[in-house]
Amino acid sequence: DWKYGHDPYRTPPGVDYRNALENPEANWGDAEAVRFALFGDWGRPSHEQALVARGLRTLQSRLKSQQRSLDGVLLAGDNFYPNGVTSLDDEKWERLWGVPFRPVGVPFLVAIGNHDYKVDPRRAQYQVAKTGRPGYELWRCRDDNGPGQPGIYTTEWFETDKLSVQVVLIDTNVLVYAPTRDIESWSRQLHWLWERLEDD
Repeated sequence: DWKYGHDPYRTPPGVDYRNALENPEANWGDAEAVRFALFGDWGRPSHEQALVARGLRTLQSRLKSQQRSLDGVLLAGDNFYPNGVTSLDDEKWERLWGVPFRPVGVPFLVAIGNHDYKVDPRRAQYQVAKTGRPGYELWRCRDDNGPGQPGIYTTEWFETDKLSVQVVLIDTNVLVYAPTRDIESWSRQLHWLWERLEDD
């Protein structure tokens, strides 16, 4: 924990991600399961980021050999360090997501972190606008709140013959991160969340 002197950008002492990422377990339930990978704070070039990307590609390959597949990847925010992306053409798009993660071949559902807003809260909207563009059909940063409103949140369903899973991504930055803090937006988001869970 950084409070006790640990650098938050390095793997904590005693934690071994390497073995899990280099030798991913491929027996992930039966063919009807819905499978997701989840990670955040990934948006900088590093050895760890390369391991995660390679591990996901290896896992997907092994699952496919068993007639299974990852259904999606959930990105928990801080997608582009240190200050988000500056445009739809920022070189970070290809360097940090396109080249390492596009080959996984499944939808990436994107939540927004404080580093995606950082110096200019409007920067996070580039991640929304990139959704579905050529080469970024698997990048899904949708905004049910609408452009220009504080808070970026959405929901999406994944289904098999036997199972339906609703994924809900919310934006807690409007509650805690000073440049985007907006208690009215948080209230609207909670109302939206309640309606989604109640209706579905």
